Amino acid sequence: MTFLSDHWFDEYRRLGVDVEVPTAFMGLGINLNIKMNNGEITEASYVNGLLQKGHSEIAETTITASESLVYTAVVLGEFKSALPAYFSKKIKVEGEQAALVKLASVRPTESQKEFYKKLRKLSPSMG
Repeated sequence: MTFLSDHWFDEYRRLGVDVEVPTAFMGLGINLNIKMNNGEITEASYVNGLLQKGHSEIAETTITASESLVYTAVVLGEFKSALPAYFSKKIKVEGEQAALVKLASVRPTESQKEFYKKLRKLSPSMG
């Protein structure tokens, strides 16, 4: 299944229905401009701890990042990878910079850890 395709988002939503996210993620909205490996830009948003297709009106931050970096954060649950990428200018952050720090500092719930395991099976490796 192709990462970030319509079918992938459908399965992501289905798998994420009962996922408990950290309370620190509630109210957090980040728009994503994802530079796909084929050169196209895919718009998504990370709202209340879950990814959705398209930008969100509640987002105070927009991050532009590569497909592989978004994969690492969203599928592998390694949000800490965003900070080194920011400091090495591999991602662009517009708006509220603190959202990036919040993403990188919050520990996943047990429910999220299980969700990431399911996503790894759903999503092809970016390696």
